[in-house]
Amino acid sequence: MQTKFLAVLPALAILTACVGSSNNNAGGTTPATVVIPTGAAAGSVILAAGQTAEVSTEDALALDFNSSAVGAVVELTDGLLEGIKFTVQESVGGLKTVVVEGGEGGDDGDHELIAAENLNLFLKAALNTLDAEEENVVQISENGDVGYTEYNERSRGTSSRQTYYSTIYTDEDTYLEAKAGSAEVGGEETVALQIIRNFDDTFAAPTGDFTYVGPTDVFIRRADDSDTDPYRTTTSQMSVDFGDNTGSYSASGFESVDPDLPERVISVQSDFAVNSTTGTLSGSSGTASVDGDNQTFAIEGAFSPNADAVAGIIAPQAGDLEGGIFIMESR
Repeated sequence: MQTKFLAVLPALAILTACVGSSNNNAGGTTPATVVIPTGAAAGSVILAAGQTAEVSTEDALALDFNSSAVGAVVELTDGLLEGIKFTVQESVGGLKTVVVEGGEGGDDGDHELIAAENLNLFLKAALNTLDAEEENVVQISENGDVGYTEYNERSRGTSSRQTYYSTIYTDEDTYLEAKAGSAEVGGEETVALQIIRNFDDTFAAPTGDFTYVGPTDVFIRRADDSDTDPYRTTTSQMSVDFGDNTGSYSASGFESVDPDLPERVISVQSDFAVNSTTGTLSGSSGTASVDGDNQTFAIEGAFSPNADAVAGIIAPQAGDLEGGIFIMESR
């Protein structure tokens, strides 16, 4: 899958690694923690639901994330990503999904979600390019005085990552990010979406109705299927009722990020539920229209601790829309 927004514009914040072991949970009891030995073959370990595996950063790729069950947990015990924990989640829009916690400086309010077509490939590319320098950095837009949208690339050997991301700050040390990108290893490629919340404090659910406004970027497949192009609107909206933990999101009026690209008529809309404990949102029945053709998508997001900002991802099932990201502040 090719993506022009990766090649024409353009990191992944820092990301991943992990490992586990296969074990059937036929008896219904929680499987014992498995320690993955040094030198385990790549993709050789499949975890059962509720099973925890411990592994070093160096041997993290022994885990087969794509095949491990929802509820499986991977803990990195040493190395560059010591303290990081991955928990396999229900898929988002058909994408394999994990939630990432911990690590050096991990705070109670931190939250990271990664959804990818091929998590194994994505994590391999992330590990291979973890300390590679950013290249081809392009600033797409300033988002008022609270954030920005950029594109960048990282590469080493046959591995590369390209990321288009938006960041919104609530103060100089705390922020939300939404990311869309691709990762490649040896010619094999996968698309990935991310949400990152970097906050010291846990989410404290407010009361009443909130309205949010901000930019949405979507990535649309060309008619000849040769590439994917970025389109952007700055007037997307979200309404949230923190009393009954429901909300709705919509965006339209998209324009091409590259003036040489053709105009497309694009709109997206979704209802969602709010988890007032974790400060996250999710919905699975969104509707997108691209030049009159409709498709469905899932939506995931995370709120700042006091709910004055939100960031999220759009994960389509199929069709011309290949993904999207948004960041918004309350009004």
